[in-house]
Formats: sequence, C-alpha cells, structure tokens
Amino acid sequence: MGNAAGKMLRPLILYKGKMHIESHFRDTRDACYIGTSSSGVMDTDVLTEFLEKEFLSSITCPKNVLFCDGHSSHLSCIPFLVACMEHEKEIRVVVLLSGQTAFLQPLDKEVFGGVKQKWHSYLRDSRLDTTIDVSRTNFPAHIVKLWRPDCPPYSFNLGKNLLAKVIWLSAMKRQQTGNPAVKLGGKIRQIVN
Repeated sequence: MGNAAGKMLRPLILYKGKMHIESHFRDTRDACYIGTSSSGVMDTDVLTEFLEKEFLSSITCPKNVLFCDGHSSHLSCIPFLVACMEHEKEIRVVVLLSGQTAFLQPLDKEVFGGVKQKWHSYLRDSRLDTTIDVSRTNFPAHIVKLWRPDCPPYSFNLGKNLLAKVIWLSAMKRQQTGNPAVKLGGKIRQIVN
C-alpha cells in the first residue's frame, strides 16, 4: 500500500492464529505490520485495525483516494469507512468491482502484478545464493527488505507518480477494449483535483 508520490506504507503480514511468534519478526525493525486471524485470511477486524493505524495516521494531503477491491472484508469494513468519513481530511473510498479485473483493476494486473513477479524472481535467485535463506521464520524480514526502494532489482517500491501510472493504465485499457465504462482515470482526476 502506498500513495501517488511513491511513499509505501508498512506492509501487512497476516498469519493464521491468535498470536504471532516474536522471533519471526526480530529482523524487521518494526518496518511491517503484523496481524493474525483465526483463518489466516483477511477479515474485517484485521483490515480495520491495519487501515486505522497505518493508512489514517499517514495521511498528509487534504484530498485522498483509497482503492479497495471487491473482497468481502473490504466491503463490510463499516467501522473503517465511518472513520474515513469522520477524518479531518477528505478521503474518498473507491471500491473496484470484483470479477472485473480486466476492465477496472489496472492496479492489480499492471502494478501489483509486478510485485508478485519480483517476489518470485527473488525466491528463484535466492535458491542459487547460499547466503540467502528464505523460510517461514524469516519471511517477514525478506518482505521488509524488498519493500524498500534501495533493493534493486527486486524492490517492491512502486516509485513516484503512481497516480499517473494508474491514470495512464486506465486510459490504455479503455482504448484497447473500447469499453466506455472504463473511466477510472477520469474519476481519479475528478476526485483528486
């Protein structure tokens, strides 16, 4: 999660259970947010706590946009939506329709798809380098390392001008599909301006 200027918030690492094992996070230097749920899947409680502590506390601009996909935990996150409405700065929550990735979610396919690709490349290359050991117990430290912009070629940092990339991707998708419903870029400009 980050903003249009390229500032990345701490990543949420979610584990199944009621508590996490502190030794797994020893090398993260508090650079990630740890959550647990009984199923190991995002739920409304975990999401609300993460967004209130990470997203709301990091807002510096007078106008803000938060994109959410159609996951049930996002749609039923009423306490967080109320907190957004009551926040001193303007926050628009844009919920992208589920099942419409090809048309409405350029972030998931074009931007975050690169994060997945870099993670898989890092894992592949770490198998060849005996000094790198990625395991369940040190996984968070690797995520934190790749979250920083100074870890090429694997850095997850999306860089500056993320908003411009989203608008451009949306316009390109609209042009390719001829679908007039794909107006994400224009909507973003209206909200932010």
